[in-house]
Amino acid sequence: MNTDTQYSERKVSWYGWQLFLADCAALALLVTGYASEPLFFLGLGLFGLGAPSLHFHHGETKKAVVVGLLRILGPFAVLKFAYAIELFGASRSGSSETAWLGTFFFDLPVMAVTGFFVAITDWALAVRELEVSSIEGEGSEADRADA
Repeated sequence: MNTDTQYSERKVSWYGWQLFLADCAALALLVTGYASEPLFFLGLGLFGLGAPSLHFHHGETKKAVVVGLLRILGPFAVLKFAYAIELFGASRSGSSETAWLGTFFFDLPVMAVTGFFVAITDWALAVRELEVSSIEGEGSEADRADA
């Protein structure tokens, strides 16, 4: 008679802190990127691809794809929607001499706020379930020989 009882339990692991660190590095590169254009684009790339690559690393392929699309397309989609409904009187009409004002005071803040909310959501959902198998009650030598 075998008295071995095998069970498995689920453990939950949160790796959002890794995403947070990647986003902090991306933000630092974006802020310093005003002085150096390559750093700015490196920061954009890190924001868009850093978290998805961490999700892939943790075996969360579906999250990686969804988060990648949200981080890359989300801010642009919200900005497009804001112009479509003319949020706060936003419009692309006007002289090209004042176009930078719209970019600086409207486009960048809208994209930054959207990116922030996407990142917060991503950090909250950075949970991975691990299955841990264990054997309890190994029984006697005679029981193991019978098995």
